[in-house]
Amino acid sequence: MREGLKSQQTTGILFWTAGAPAPTVRRLWKKMREAARRYGLRLCVRKNSGAMYCPADNPVVQCLTDSYHKYSGYDNPAYTMSGGTYARKLPGGLGFGMALPGKKVYRPDPARPVGDFHQADESICISQLLEAMAIYTMCLIDLDRHI
Repeated sequence: MREGLKSQQTTGILFWTAGAPAPTVRRLWKKMREAARRYGLRLCVRKNSGAMYCPADNPVVQCLTDSYHKYSGYDNPAYTMSGGTYARKLPGGLGFGMALPGKKVYRPDPARPVGDFHQADESICISQLLEAMAIYTMCLIDLDRHI
């Protein structure tokens, strides 16, 4: 610890979203702790929401992916992204979103910027929102029929 500083006096907070497999996160965490020690700092986990991962061969993922392809006309593969999701609170739940290819951000006033997914002033064009709602509805019907 640097001279004149006490751990009770100086606190730093690091929020970190790890969108990586658990072994990778453990390796990164170990390297971060070692680096912190070199500067007389200590890292600790205050909250861990746990990762959420569902493999592509899961029947629900396959059903959602097939339905998405059928109703959207796109053939892009299912993918995972980093970040938190409330779906992890539901046993067997998974996140399913509307990352449509070519998504356009609605900008009513070019002088006032708006955000993309999960950014300040997030926006979407109404036509894309309606497209996503139709795809969600059909995916739910297919899940009900097949799962």
